Amino acid sequence: MDSSRQLGLLYIFVGSGLGGVVRYGLAMGVRGVYNKPFPMGTFVVNVVACLLMGFLVGMADQKQLLSPAGRLFWT
Repeated sequence: MDSSRQLGLLYIFVGSGLGGVVRYGLAMGVRGVYNKPFPMGTFVVNVVACLLMGFLVGMADQKQLLSPAGRLFWT
């Protein structure tokens, strides 16, 4: 495996790890407010994250604001 591919995997690894921690924290916060059997925290975080990521990455791609490495990290 070449070094650029390894670096790409590192960006994906770090970005997904940080994203997972943030999503977990937000889900726990929503769960504290909405304490019902349905996992509303997970639902809200997933919907908001998908909309926000789609909008931001779409705008960044349109305006050429993200490098290929940045795109791997954020998505």
